[in-house]
Amino acid sequence: VCIGQLYLNWAEQEINNPDLLALAEINYRRFQSEFPKEERLEEVAENVQQIKELYAKGLFDTAQFYERIEQPCASVLYYRSTIQKFPDTCYAKCSRHRLEVLTGEPI
Repeated sequence: VCIGQLYLNWAEQEINNPDLLALAEINYRRFQSEFPKEERLEEVAENVQQIKELYAKGLFDTAQFYERIEQPCASVLYYRSTIQKFPDTCYAKCSRHRLEVLTGEPI
């Protein structure tokens, strides 16, 4: 549990380090396989989800930046990347909405 929290804290400081998400997911899977009935398992899963939200936010913010400077093609790429890499985040939902606005097509 503490290792999962450590990865979350580290990810908050190093937003662009994809290794941290991979390590946090490995930690979760090992914890789950060794202690399947542990009540704190949900806490570790929530830490992994928070890391995904952080990384998705970074991509979404970059897409918003490109949208503000009137570079819609670049923003579309970042919105799609957010959806592809982190489909179960709230930023993926927001990205889908922005893509619908920018492209005029339902996503």
